[in-house]
Amino acid sequence: MSRENKKLKNKPGSPAVGDDEFFGREEELERLIQKVTDGNSVHISAPRRIGKTSLMRQAENDLKDSGHICFRHNLEGFKSPSDWMYKLAEDMYKNASFTESITAIIKNVILSGESDIQDMLRSAINSERWHIQGVNFFKALYDSCPNEKRIVVFLDELAVMIEKMQKEQDKELRRTEAHEEVTHFITWLRSIHQNFHGKISFVAASSIGLLPLLERLNLSVHVNYFADFFLEAWDAETSKECILALARGKEIKISDETAGIMTEMIMTSGRCSPYYVQVFFSVANDNLFSKERDSYSKDELSEIYRKYLIRGNAISPTLNHAIERLEKSLSSEEYNLAEQILSKLAQNGEITAKSKVKNIKSETNEKSFRYVLNILKHDGYIEETDDGYYFRDKPLRDWWRNKYGK
Repeated sequence: MSRENKKLKNKPGSPAVGDDEFFGREEELERLIQKVTDGNSVHISAPRRIGKTSLMRQAENDLKDSGHICFRHNLEGFKSPSDWMYKLAEDMYKNASFTESITAIIKNVILSGESDIQDMLRSAINSERWHIQGVNFFKALYDSCPNEKRIVVFLDELAVMIEKMQKEQDKELRRTEAHEEVTHFITWLRSIHQNFHGKISFVAASSIGLLPLLERLNLSVHVNYFADFFLEAWDAETSKECILALARGKEIKISDETAGIMTEMIMTSGRCSPYYVQVFFSVANDNLFSKERDSYSKDELSEIYRKYLIRGNAISPTLNHAIERLEKSLSSEEYNLAEQILSKLAQNGEITAKSKVKNIKSETNEKSFRYVLNILKHDGYIEETDDGYYFRDKPLRDWWRNKYGK
């Protein structure tokens, strides 16, 4: 269905599920599938709420429709590679194509066969043997994969699991030295790619900066086999088309001019986050739109924007969670620096010169200062130009200024 006729459900903050909900990423979807079927492993690089998970889900669906075999795992709740290996083995056992292979592997480890499959898997995959069994699982996948097809393993929130491993292994969180278990996992994953890349691809993404984290731990060289796939925010036309499609989904009409005003109101440097597009439509629909009208003034829409997005609770839970995640990822000194940088940029509104940002540095050492800037850039708080830095999203800037500004 073309964008002009599509009707969309409005689900701000929730990943798209299926063709009826997937929108505005058709080109990126085609490029991602092409990279994977060409034999690449891919790292999707993008800030929060841009659509990484939606893109991964749709790619999984389309690849399956083409006969490829896919596994998708959200690693956010995992604390170790053995947790992931258990989930992979469980999914393999549920897949008729691999049941025989995985059972044979387990029976080589556990001879009694009296326990149920969950107990057998837990026993076979423990913290000491996950890497050995993991190789066996991927070999079984490789050997069972049909010719000219691929095994594609989608890993959402890979950086979150790595960060948890680092903290779990070292309560003091050595922030510049990788723990042995983290190094082992990253180098092991690289060896899996090297040994089985003929039929197996990984697609990884994270809501926190994977590359800044690994650079800091001196492990980035071990993920250079991932092809970088940057996901941009929507352009103005796609954002406007989404608003019109959301209106059709609610069986209401709004004019192109109204959709254009809404787009301009949340746009920064010609781009809009899909999340803010959906939230703005949601609050406008709840508090302004009517079936008796199709056009709304800039003043009316500005009032909705200020009252519900910036001063109200429409985006506060999501952004407060993002701030909490940032606080957990940084030391107290680094988080204080991040707060000062964001407050400075929010006060200025426009581009803030690099020299003025560097003046905020205070007692933080140069390496930590660069790390904070890299995290703020990767996680979608700020953008960098030759002249300086600015907030990546206007709603985030206005919300930050309202909450933390003077």
